[in-house]
Amino acid sequence: FRNYWFESGSPSFLVDYVKRHDLEAESFRGLAVDDEFASLTEIESATPESFLFQSGYLSVREKKGRKLILDYPNMEVLSSVAKLFLYGKLKAPNAGSFAIDLEEALERGDAEGLVKIYNALLAALPYDIYEREESKYARERQRKDRLVIPYAESFYHALLFSLLWASLTNTTAENHSYWGRSDIEAEKNGRRYVIELKVAEGKEAASQAADEAMRQIREKGYADRYGKGGAVLIGLAVDRSARRVAGSRIESI
Repeated sequence: FRNYWFESGSPSFLVDYVKRHDLEAESFRGLAVDDEFASLTEIESATPESFLFQSGYLSVREKKGRKLILDYPNMEVLSSVAKLFLYGKLKAPNAGSFAIDLEEALERGDAEGLVKIYNALLAALPYDIYEREESKYARERQRKDRLVIPYAESFYHALLFSLLWASLTNTTAENHSYWGRSDIEAEKNGRRYVIELKVAEGKEAASQAADEAMRQIREKGYADRYGKGGAVLIGLAVDRSARRVAGSRIESI
């Protein structure tokens, strides 16, 4: 079945809103708000979460006292919103095709296919998107008194999340283990993937960062909960200068 509810809901207006407010799809998953968050202002001046809730793109997942936990109402809406982020905000051509290719790859357990498709998406983005994200990162560093933070990792994480969600893949961030939090965990048709993503400067540094990503997954036990044979481990490293995945390590437990 196609997602006719979403297709009839003026997504072009949503794209304009997302671009104007510089929103990220993952910002609203599990977002905690007070129980009056949608009744304080008119929709024209509402906060993004209030706007998305009142227009039907977000729903209440849980109530904790006077706090509400928001999320997308179902996987179809989440997938469609992720595609809008890829198409509208990130100007990714053929985003739908990438999502279908990834869905098929994950269904057959092709972790190398995930890396190739993600790299193809990186190659498809126009240069001005990267420059915009780099400038945002530079401003963020200035606000944090030049604190050294890995190169715009949040952008590459957000892009991978959007691609996974667009492919109708159950994906979560920062699942807690007894030694830390994994970057990304994904599940498709019972196949689980634990992904650690890093960003480095230069091909050699990216190769070393991929080794470090895999070592981190292993040492911190991110996949231990799944037991032997329960998950595929993927360590990825993007070379910031080339704007491509320059290092990847794939193992099974």
